[in-house]
Amino acid sequence: MEKLLPVTKEIDAISLESPLCLVLFDSNVLSQAQMSELAENWLTPEEKQILDRRRLLSAKKEFVASRGMIKLLLARYFQLDVQAINIFFDQQDTCLKASRYRDACPEISREVLPVQICIAHSHGKVLVAMSRQSSCLGVDLEWRKLERPWLKLARHFYHAREVTRIEQEGVDSFYRIWTLKEALAKAIKQPIARLLSQDITPMLDPFTVISARYQDFDISLLTDLPLAQTELAILDSLC
Repeated sequence: MEKLLPVTKEIDAISLESPLCLVLFDSNVLSQAQMSELAENWLTPEEKQILDRRRLLSAKKEFVASRGMIKLLLARYFQLDVQAINIFFDQQDTCLKASRYRDACPEISREVLPVQICIAHSHGKVLVAMSRQSSCLGVDLEWRKLERPWLKLARHFYHAREVTRIEQEGVDSFYRIWTLKEALAKAIKQPIARLLSQDITPMLDPFTVISARYQDFDISLLTDLPLAQTELAILDSLC
C-alpha cells in the first residue's frame, strides 16, 4: 500500500499536468450566501437543476464545492471559462464526466474533455480525484464515527475473512475495508452492493492502492498508474 502526503495548497498551485490530482475541501466552511454566489457563478443551467433537487443545505454545499473544484482545475488547464464546462454523470459508463457546455443543445452536442474524474464526500468533506493519464480511478473517504456499531455492521455485510481481520484489528480495519470497497466499486464501475459481501483483497492486485487517515477520516484511492506516493492537496478556500 502506497503513501498519501497531505499538503495545504491554494487551488491555483494544483495542476492537471500531474499524473494524478487529489484535492480535499471542507464545504462546511461555506455560508449559505457563499454557496449561492458560487452556484450562480460556476454552475450551468443543467447543474443548477440538479442542485435544486438537493434538499439539505449540507448536500448543496458539497455539490457546489465538488463542481467548483473540478471546474477550476479544468478551466485553467483547457483554457476555458468555468461556466463553459458542464459536469454530468454518464449513466452508461457510470462515472462523472466533464464536457464543453454549449447553450444551444447541451444534451446532444457534448464534447467530453479527456480526463478521469472521481469524487467522494462525507460529513461535509469533499474529495476530488482527477487524472488525464489514468484509465481506471476510484476514490472514497469516510468519517470515522466511532459510535457506529461497526462490528455488528461488519458481521452483517462483510466477508467472513474480512470480519476475522476486523475482530483482530478493530475499528481502523473496518473503515479501511469500507473505503477500499467504495473506491474499488467506482474503479471497476460496479454497484457497491455487489462488493459488500466479497473478500476484495485479491481484487485489489491490479491497482496501485493508496490509503491513509486524515484527521477523523479514512481515505482510499485506487488507480492503474504506477505511483509510489500521492499528494493530498488540502484547500483552505475555493478562491
